[in-house]
Amino acid sequence: KRGLLFSGVFAPADAPAWVKDREQLWNAVEKCEKRKDSTLAREYEVSLPHELTAEQRRYLVQDFVKENFTRKGYAADVNIHEPDEKGDERNHHVHILVTDRRLEKDGFAADKKERHGMGNNIKELEAIRDSWEKLANHHLERWGIAAHIDRRSLQEQGLDREPTQHRGPHVDAMERKGVPTERGFEARAIDARNCERAALQSEAAALDRDRRQIEVEAEDTPDVAPRAEKASTGSGTETGAFGKGAEKTATRLLSGAADLAGKGTEAAADAFASLFAA
Repeated sequence: KRGLLFSGVFAPADAPAWVKDREQLWNAVEKCEKRKDSTLAREYEVSLPHELTAEQRRYLVQDFVKENFTRKGYAADVNIHEPDEKGDERNHHVHILVTDRRLEKDGFAADKKERHGMGNNIKELEAIRDSWEKLANHHLERWGIAAHIDRRSLQEQGLDREPTQHRGPHVDAMERKGVPTERGFEARAIDARNCERAALQSEAAALDRDRRQIEVEAEDTPDVAPRAEKASTGSGTETGAFGKGAEKTATRLLSGAADLAGKGTEAAADAFASLFAA
């Protein structure tokens, strides 16, 4: 299969030898489940750091699987994929299919009371995400790479950016053939909105620097409040007190702020409001 760099089954140390055979493993899984709506396995798809080499990524995946699954008694069917030839060259990822029952010396356990060691799906996922962040950053640091992974949401990180949408290899293939897709359209729209937001944030930052300059210059002038609004009144007293440099800065600040607010976006309105906060 094109793009497949590694494929293998990981199992607990005391599991039967047949577990390492993919066909026997999943046949045994199906035989254990009697109900039609039974869950056979849990699937995890994880993006891998593109900064690592193929071998280094495999070591990272092995450590992750051992820590979260095989040491807890579960078998994991692992497939590492490289990016599509004409897709995003950073899209290294792994698919991990984990049995929903623990393995014992003679086969699968009779029940699922300790599925993956946890009884709450949200807690389970959060613990796995935390483990991945720590292991990935450990491997990056181990190989002298400055990049790091942060599992927190953009909001939790204090970043004003809309989360991007993963398109996947099938969508990329269709888009390359000229077939428009809803997911591809939405991904491009998100990118465009993030670019606009970044530009507005840059403008707001520049205006904020100008505001701070006015305040600094005003501090050197007695009995004059360092407010850009007063600089815009045009009265000779205030203009003279601020000085020509402050007057020009205030004019540029107010003009830029008005332009920013006039763009009519929520980000611009927030930026404009923060400029003149007391």
